[in-house]
Amino acid sequence: AMHLLLWSACSRADVDSPMGVGGSAGSKAPSRGCSPCPASQSQRWCHWGAAGQLEDPLYTTSAYWDHQEHKEVQAWARRLAVAECSPSGGLSLSASDVPAELDYVHKDLVCSALRTNQSLRILTVYDLAPQAERLLAEAAVQAASSQRLLEVRFLGDKADDALARLLGMLLRPVWAKPPQLRRLTIAHPRRNYLTDQGGIPLVQALEENTKLQSLVLFGSRLGDGTMWALSNALEHNFSLQTLVIFGKRITGSGVASLARVVKEGRCNLQELVLGGTDFPDEECCDLVRSVAGAQRGFKMPS
Repeated sequence: AMHLLLWSACSRADVDSPMGVGGSAGSKAPSRGCSPCPASQSQRWCHWGAAGQLEDPLYTTSAYWDHQEHKEVQAWARRLAVAECSPSGGLSLSASDVPAELDYVHKDLVCSALRTNQSLRILTVYDLAPQAERLLAEAAVQAASSQRLLEVRFLGDKADDALARLLGMLLRPVWAKPPQLRRLTIAHPRRNYLTDQGGIPLVQALEENTKLQSLVLFGSRLGDGTMWALSNALEHNFSLQTLVIFGKRITGSGVASLARVVKEGRCNLQELVLGGTDFPDEECCDLVRSVAGAQRGFKMPS
Protein backbone atom coordinates (compact mmCIF):
# COMPACT_ATOMS: atom_id res chain seq x y z
CA ALA A 1 0.00 0.00 0.00
CA MET A 2 2.82 2.39 0.80
CA HIS A 3 4.35 1.67 -2.60
CA LEU A 4 1.09 2.75 -4.23
CA LEU A 5 0.82 5.83 -2.03
CA LEU A 6 4.31 6.95 -2.91
CA TRP A 7 3.90 6.24 -6.59
CA SER A 8 0.65 8.20 -6.77
CA ALA A 9 2.39 11.09 -5.04
CA CYS A 10 5.35 11.30 -7.41
CA SER A 11 4.34 9.76 -10.74
CA ARG A 12 2.18 11.77 -13.07
CA ALA A 13 3.67 10.38 -16.24
CA ASP A 14 0.34 10.50 -18.01
CA VAL A 15 0.66 14.29 -18.27
CA ASP A 16 4.04 14.11 -20.00
CA SER A 17 4.38 13.88 -23.75
CA PRO A 18 6.87 11.24 -24.89
CA MET A 19 9.50 12.72 -27.11
CA GLY A 20 9.36 9.57 -29.21
CA VAL A 21 12.12 10.53 -31.63
CA GLY A 22 14.44 7.59 -31.10
CA GLY A 23 18.17 7.71 -31.47
CA SER A 24 18.26 8.10 -35.22
CA ALA A 25 18.51 11.48 -36.88
CA GLY A 26 16.05 10.39 -39.51
CA SER A 27 13.34 9.17 -37.14
CA LYS A 28 9.86 10.45 -37.77
CA ALA A 29 8.26 12.16 -34.81
CA PRO A 30 4.84 10.96 -33.64
CA SER A 31 1.96 13.39 -33.31
CA ARG A 32 2.20 13.70 -29.49
CA GLY A 33 5.97 13.72 -29.35
CA CYS A 34 8.58 15.82 -31.03
CA SER A 35 6.52 17.42 -33.78
CA PRO A 36 7.66 21.05 -34.12
CA CYS A 37 5.46 23.57 -35.83
CA PRO A 38 6.88 24.25 -39.33
CA ALA A 39 6.18 27.95 -38.98
CA SER A 40 8.25 28.33 -35.83
CA GLN A 41 10.86 25.61 -36.13
CA SER A 42 13.41 27.66 -38.07
CA GLN A 43 13.14 30.70 -35.83
CA ARG A 44 13.41 28.70 -32.61
CA TRP A 45 16.29 26.59 -33.87
CA CYS A 46 18.23 29.66 -34.98
CA HIS A 47 17.75 31.12 -31.52
CA TRP A 48 19.12 27.94 -29.95
CA GLY A 49 22.02 27.87 -32.37
CA ALA A 50 22.94 31.47 -31.65
CA ALA A 51 22.69 30.98 -27.88
CA GLY A 52 24.27 27.58 -27.67
CA GLN A 53 25.92 25.75 -30.49
CA LEU A 54 27.14 28.59 -32.69
CA GLU A 55 28.58 30.77 -29.96
CA ASP A 56 31.11 28.08 -28.97
CA PRO A 57 33.97 27.62 -31.49
CA LEU A 58 34.14 23.95 -30.51
CA TYR A 59 30.88 23.33 -32.37
CA THR A 60 31.87 25.14 -35.55
CA THR A 61 35.63 24.73 -36.02
CA SER A 62 36.52 21.35 -34.58
CA ALA A 63 36.65 18.42 -36.98
CA TYR A 64 35.60 16.32 -33.99
CA TRP A 65 32.00 17.30 -34.66
CA ASP A 66 32.16 16.21 -38.31
CA HIS A 67 31.77 12.55 -37.36
CA GLN A 68 28.38 11.10 -38.21
CA GLU A 69 27.64 10.07 -34.63
CA HIS A 70 27.93 13.68 -33.44
CA LYS A 71 25.81 14.94 -36.31
CA GLU A 72 23.10 12.54 -35.18
CA VAL A 73 23.26 13.90 -31.65
CA GLN A 74 23.09 17.45 -33.00
CA ALA A 75 20.02 16.55 -35.06
CA TRP A 76 18.42 14.99 -31.96
CA ALA A 77 19.19 18.10 -29.93
CA ARG A 78 17.45 20.23 -32.57
CA ARG A 79 14.32 18.12 -32.18
CA LEU A 80 14.59 18.30 -28.39
CA ALA A 81 14.72 22.11 -28.57
CA VAL A 82 11.34 22.23 -30.35
CA ALA A 83 9.72 19.07 -28.92
CA GLU A 84 6.01 19.35 -28.24
CA CYS A 85 5.21 19.10 -24.53
CA SER A 86 1.97 18.20 -22.79
CA PRO A 87 -0.46 20.99 -21.77
CA SER A 88 1.24 21.08 -18.36
CA GLY A 89 4.68 21.34 -19.95
CA GLY A 90 5.70 17.72 -19.46
CA LEU A 91 8.16 15.84 -21.66
CA SER A 92 9.42 12.31 -21.08
CA LEU A 93 12.61 10.70 -22.35
CA SER A 94 13.17 6.95 -22.33
CA ALA A 95 15.98 4.82 -23.71
CA SER A 96 14.34 4.67 -27.13
CA ASP A 97 14.20 8.48 -27.29
CA VAL A 98 17.88 9.17 -26.67
CA PRO A 99 20.64 8.44 -29.20
CA ALA A 100 23.12 5.77 -28.16
CA GLU A 101 25.95 8.11 -29.16
CA LEU A 102 25.03 10.65 -26.46
CA ASP A 103 28.12 11.33 -24.37
CA TYR A 104 29.28 13.83 -21.76
CA VAL A 105 30.91 15.96 -24.46
CA HIS A 106 27.34 16.75 -25.61
CA LYS A 107 26.25 18.14 -22.24
CA ASP A 108 26.30 21.81 -23.25
CA LEU A 109 24.46 20.92 -26.45
CA VAL A 110 21.67 19.22 -24.46
CA CYS A 111 21.57 22.06 -21.94
CA SER A 112 21.05 24.62 -24.72
CA ALA A 113 18.28 22.51 -26.25
CA LEU A 114 16.45 22.19 -22.91
CA ARG A 115 16.84 25.90 -22.21
CA THR A 116 15.46 26.80 -25.65
CA ASN A 117 12.31 24.67 -25.45
CA GLN A 118 9.78 27.37 -24.60
CA SER A 119 7.04 25.03 -23.34
CA LEU A 120 9.14 22.65 -21.22
CA ARG A 121 8.30 22.72 -17.52
CA ILE A 122 8.66 19.08 -16.39
CA LEU A 123 11.30 16.66 -17.66
CA THR A 124 10.76 12.97 -16.87
CA VAL A 125 13.55 10.46 -17.47
CA TYR A 126 12.91 6.71 -17.65
CA ASP A 127 15.36 3.81 -17.69
CA LEU A 128 18.33 5.41 -19.38
CA ALA A 129 21.87 4.19 -18.91
CA PRO A 130 23.35 5.67 -15.71
CA GLN A 131 25.81 7.84 -17.66
CA ALA A 132 23.01 9.28 -19.81
CA GLU A 133 20.89 9.98 -16.71
CA ARG A 134 23.76 11.88 -15.10
CA LEU A 135 24.33 13.89 -18.29
CA LEU A 136 20.65 14.84 -18.45
CA ALA A 137 20.63 15.65 -14.74
CA GLU A 138 23.47 18.13 -15.08
CA ALA A 139 22.07 19.65 -18.27
CA ALA A 140 18.57 19.97 -16.76
CA VAL A 141 19.67 21.59 -13.50
CA GLN A 142 21.78 24.08 -15.42
CA ALA A 143 18.94 24.80 -17.85
CA ALA A 144 16.31 25.27 -15.13
CA SER A 145 15.03 28.79 -14.58
CA SER A 146 12.33 30.53 -12.58
CA GLN A 147 9.95 30.29 -15.55
CA ARG A 148 11.00 27.19 -17.50
CA LEU A 149 11.97 23.62 -16.62
CA LEU A 150 10.86 23.76 -13.02
CA GLU A 151 10.79 20.02 -12.30
CA VAL A 152 12.93 16.96 -13.09
CA ARG A 153 11.92 13.35 -12.40
CA PHE A 154 14.01 10.19 -12.57
CA LEU A 155 11.48 7.38 -12.52
CA GLY A 156 13.52 4.43 -13.80
CA ASP A 157 14.96 1.52 -11.87
CA LYS A 158 18.56 2.45 -12.77
CA ALA A 159 18.75 5.59 -10.63
CA ASP A 160 21.72 5.14 -8.31
CA ASP A 161 23.98 6.80 -5.77
CA ALA A 162 26.18 8.41 -8.43
CA LEU A 163 23.14 10.26 -9.79
CA ALA A 164 22.10 11.36 -6.29
CA ARG A 165 25.61 12.56 -5.40
CA LEU A 166 25.79 14.56 -8.63
CA LEU A 167 22.41 16.18 -7.95
CA GLY A 168 23.50 17.00 -4.41
CA MET A 169 26.50 18.84 -5.80
CA LEU A 170 24.46 20.62 -8.48
CA LEU A 171 21.83 21.82 -6.01
CA ARG A 172 24.33 23.70 -3.88
CA PRO A 173 24.43 27.46 -4.62
CA VAL A 174 28.16 27.54 -5.28
CA TRP A 175 28.00 27.98 -9.05
CA ALA A 176 28.15 31.17 -11.11
CA LYS A 177 24.44 30.66 -11.74
CA PRO A 178 22.70 29.38 -8.57
CA PRO A 179 20.39 26.37 -9.15
CA GLN A 180 16.79 27.30 -9.92
CA LEU A 181 15.16 23.85 -9.92
CA ARG A 182 11.91 23.79 -7.91
CA ARG A 183 10.95 20.10 -7.77
CA LEU A 184 13.03 16.90 -7.87
CA THR A 185 11.93 13.26 -7.88
CA ILE A 186 13.95 10.04 -7.78
CA ALA A 187 11.53 7.13 -7.51
CA HIS A 188 10.40 3.75 -8.83
CA PRO A 189 7.35 1.68 -7.78
CA ARG A 190 9.48 -1.36 -6.91
CA ARG A 191 13.18 -0.64 -6.49
CA ASN A 192 16.20 1.33 -7.65
CA TYR A 193 19.83 1.55 -6.59
CA LEU A 194 19.55 4.56 -4.32
CA THR A 195 21.09 4.03 -0.86
CA ASP A 196 22.35 6.22 1.96
CA GLN A 197 25.61 6.64 0.03
CA GLY A 198 23.69 8.83 -2.43
CA GLY A 199 20.82 9.97 -0.24
CA ILE A 200 23.00 11.65 2.39
CA PRO A 201 24.91 14.04 0.06
CA LEU A 202 21.70 14.80 -1.82
CA VAL A 203 19.70 15.90 1.23
CA GLN A 204 22.72 17.71 2.69
CA ALA A 205 22.43 20.14 -0.23
CA LEU A 206 19.19 21.38 1.37
CA GLU A 207 21.27 23.15 4.01
CA GLU A 208 22.25 25.75 1.41
CA ASN A 209 19.66 25.43 -1.37
CA THR A 210 16.98 28.13 -1.25
CA LYS A 211 14.93 27.27 -4.36
CA LEU A 212 13.89 23.61 -4.16
CA GLN A 213 10.28 23.35 -2.98
CA SER A 214 9.53 19.64 -3.43
CA LEU A 215 11.70 16.54 -2.95
CA VAL A 216 10.52 12.97 -3.57
CA LEU A 217 12.94 10.12 -2.81
CA PHE A 218 12.28 6.41 -3.15
CA GLY A 219 15.13 4.07 -2.35
CA SER A 220 14.55 0.49 -1.31
CA ARG A 221 17.85 0.74 0.61
CA LEU A 222 17.51 4.26 1.99
CA GLY A 223 17.91 4.27 5.74
CA ASP A 224 18.55 6.23 8.90
CA GLY A 225 21.70 7.91 7.55
CA THR A 226 19.61 9.80 5.03
CA MET A 227 16.98 10.61 7.66
CA TRP A 228 19.55 12.02 10.10
CA ALA A 229 21.17 14.12 7.38
CA LEU A 230 17.74 15.26 6.21
CA SER A 231 16.70 16.28 9.73
CA ASN A 232 19.85 18.35 10.16
CA ALA A 233 19.43 19.98 6.75
CA LEU A 234 15.80 20.93 7.39
CA GLU A 235 16.87 23.00 10.38
CA HIS A 236 18.61 25.35 7.94
CA ASN A 237 16.15 25.17 5.05
CA PHE A 238 13.03 27.31 4.69
CA SER A 239 12.13 26.74 1.03
CA LEU A 240 11.24 23.02 0.99
CA GLN A 241 7.46 22.62 1.31
CA THR A 242 6.81 19.03 0.17
CA LEU A 243 8.80 16.00 1.28
CA VAL A 244 8.07 12.42 0.23
CA ILE A 245 10.58 9.79 1.33
CA PHE A 246 10.41 6.00 1.34
CA GLY A 247 13.15 3.65 2.52
CA LYS A 248 12.98 0.07 3.66
CA ARG A 249 15.95 0.61 5.98
CA ILE A 250 14.47 3.57 7.84
CA THR A 251 14.01 2.60 11.49
CA GLY A 252 12.42 4.24 14.48
CA SER A 253 15.62 6.20 15.10
CA GLY A 254 15.39 7.90 11.72
CA VAL A 255 11.70 8.70 12.20
CA ALA A 256 12.41 10.10 15.66
CA SER A 257 15.04 12.48 14.28
CA LEU A 258 12.52 13.93 11.83
CA ALA A 259 9.84 14.12 14.53
CA ARG A 260 12.20 16.18 16.69
CA VAL A 261 12.74 18.78 13.95
CA VAL A 262 9.02 18.99 13.24
CA LYS A 263 8.07 19.23 16.90
CA GLU A 264 10.50 22.07 17.48
CA GLY A 265 9.06 23.94 14.49
CA ARG A 266 12.44 24.16 12.81
CA CYS A 267 11.30 23.45 9.26
CA ASN A 268 8.81 24.91 6.80
CA LEU A 269 7.24 21.71 5.45
CA GLN A 270 3.61 21.87 4.36
CA GLU A 271 3.24 18.26 3.16
CA LEU A 272 5.01 15.16 4.47
CA VAL A 273 4.76 11.55 3.26
CA LEU A 274 6.96 8.99 5.00
CA GLY A 275 7.04 5.29 4.16
CA GLY A 276 9.00 2.20 5.11
CA THR A 277 8.76 -1.29 6.53
CA ASP A 278 11.23 -1.26 9.43
CA PHE A 279 9.90 1.21 11.99
CA PRO A 280 7.20 0.53 14.61
CA ASP A 281 3.88 2.26 15.03
CA GLU A 282 5.04 4.04 18.16
CA GLU A 283 7.53 6.23 16.28
CA CYS A 284 4.87 6.97 13.62
CA CYS A 285 2.47 8.10 16.34
CA ASP A 286 5.17 10.35 17.81
CA LEU A 287 5.72 11.92 14.38
CA VAL A 288 1.99 12.50 13.92
CA ARG A 289 1.78 14.11 17.37
CA SER A 290 4.74 16.30 16.49
CA VAL A 291 3.04 17.45 13.33
CA ALA A 292 -0.19 18.15 15.18
CA GLY A 293 1.61 19.95 17.97
CA ALA A 294 3.66 22.12 15.66
CA GLN A 295 0.47 23.51 14.08
CA ARG A 296 2.37 24.67 11.00
CA GLY A 297 -0.33 24.02 8.44
CA PHE A 298 0.75 20.56 7.37
CA LYS A 299 -1.31 18.84 4.72
CA MET A 300 -1.77 15.32 6.03
CA PRO A 301 -2.30 12.65 3.30
CA SER A 302 -5.32 10.47 3.84
